Amino acid sequence: MIVWIKVECTEGVLGRLSYPMQYAFQWLCTYWAEDVYVVAITGGEHQTLIKHYFANAIDVLPPKEDAERKTNRLKELLGDDFQVLWEGEERIHIEYSPKDFKVLFRL
Repeated sequence: MIVWIKVECTEGVLGRLSYPMQYAFQWLCTYWAEDVYVVAITGGEHQTLIKHYFANAIDVLPPKEDAERKTNRLKELLGDDFQVLWEGEERIHIEYSPKDFKVLFRL
């Protein structure tokens, strides 16, 4: 298995991800057991206060085989503190979003 990183993403190499996101990425690579194509880490243009800017999110291309099943299984493996969002054929957004954190910053 090879990890491919889009040239525009090199400012946010995988080592800059938060520890929970490194954990999620390891699960992703282990479970998918195929090449992983990273398309966004900390750079790029995202919505205001999006998790990418804090190294708590990553976007990858969907797996080539059984994409929907593998994405749903990844949601189960990571648990409630992570969001795994299928954004069509273009990308899968994975972010660390612990429930306790949301309570602390609720306005």
